[in-house]
Amino acid sequence: MAMDLGLSQATASAFLEAFRRCEPGANDSKYFMAFPALVCAAFSAEVGLKTILKREGISAHGHDLLSLFMQLSDEKMIEIADETGISIEDFAAHLNHSKKAFVEWRYIYEVSGEKMISLLFIGKFAAAVEAAGLRMKNAV
Repeated sequence: MAMDLGLSQATASAFLEAFRRCEPGANDSKYFMAFPALVCAAFSAEVGLKTILKREGISAHGHDLLSLFMQLSDEKMIEIADETGISIEDFAAHLNHSKKAFVEWRYIYEVSGEKMISLLFIGKFAAAVEAAGLRMKNAV
């Protein structure tokens, strides 16, 4: 299946914008918007990572953010991690903890028990992936 890189980058950016509009405090909705924000940011990061990977000549599949991230060139991994402004130790811990964010949080209503994740990290990660992807797009 061919990937339209322009459309995939635009899709990642659109879901990042949806995250920003759903962030707690960003709107006056009567609904708790943190869950939709998290799912949108995780999906944005996933599509963005797949777009970068395709630009690097790698066809990637799946929803595991850590697995997708680890397939990137060392240069891109460092660029994205640095862009978040988070220490490399905290970045690695958060990414490992958040690797299945899209899968786990889109069906959060089916899970019993307490689940914890950093909405701030997922947002920063998605924004860093978007920035790296846009730089690649503009360099072409």
